[in-house]
Amino acid sequence: MSKIKWDIERLERCICCDSANFDVVAKTVARCTKCAVIFNYERPTQETVNKVYDSYGHYKNFCPDYKWEKLWRDRYSRILSFCKGLSGSKLLDVGTGISTFLSFARKDFEVSGTEISFDAVEKAKELYDLDIVHAKVEEAGFKENSFDVITFWHVFEHLPLPGESLKYCKRLLKPGGIICIAVPNESGAKWMLKPWSWFLSGEKRYKNLSYAVTNQDEFMEVHLVHFTPKSLGGLLESNGFELLELTLDKNSINPHWKTAVKFFLRRGFIKIFGVNPFETIFVAARLKE
Repeated sequence: MSKIKWDIERLERCICCDSANFDVVAKTVARCTKCAVIFNYERPTQETVNKVYDSYGHYKNFCPDYKWEKLWRDRYSRILSFCKGLSGSKLLDVGTGISTFLSFARKDFEVSGTEISFDAVEKAKELYDLDIVHAKVEEAGFKENSFDVITFWHVFEHLPLPGESLKYCKRLLKPGGIICIAVPNESGAKWMLKPWSWFLSGEKRYKNLSYAVTNQDEFMEVHLVHFTPKSLGGLLESNGFELLELTLDKNSINPHWKTAVKFFLRRGFIKIFGVNPFETIFVAARLKE
């Protein structure tokens, strides 16, 4: 298989709030001075990203096992607690991958999903008989005020313009609708792996978020924006959402009881101290009526 040529674009504005004021903090990495979001101002084009996700057989060759399905069953059970009292039962999962999450959600909801990888769309049909829209959410043709719940499971960090995508999904939600987002925690992952990184700044702190402008010969996930709990919560609040929970996402497929205990203790730590120093973020928010 030939390597993919990575075409690169350079941005002049923040991809979340559209501010032109940002500080370059490392090679290809900037921090918005208005909303504090960290993003790659030099990055692969969306056409390149699409090629990456379809060219390496990542989804085509993927075979989910019971560990994988348990992770998604647990995630689905979690969002149900935020859905009590909703007037309807329509759920949209943006960037749904092979749609394991929707395979559980369809038991209680009328489900829809979008996905840019054609291989993933085919896999969702093969595994779960789900018809997923092969498009970005903005191009999927959904009607406004048509969904009660919208979810982004480790998708938001891949979006080329997450601020615009959030505004668009806000229009798709009914008043009082719920949005759930899970992303990596930029302020947490380094703390766990390299505690001394909290005392670094500038290039040394953010260089691991930079993209080398080279051709790739193996699959890699493309993260274009890097959230902290504060910046993600702030983005939602500035767009008319009320935060219901801002905590930790369960991202381990290890079914051992020790993993469950560790997750429970970490969530307790966040609730008590109001700080999330761990690898992931989960936020649930309600659209204000």
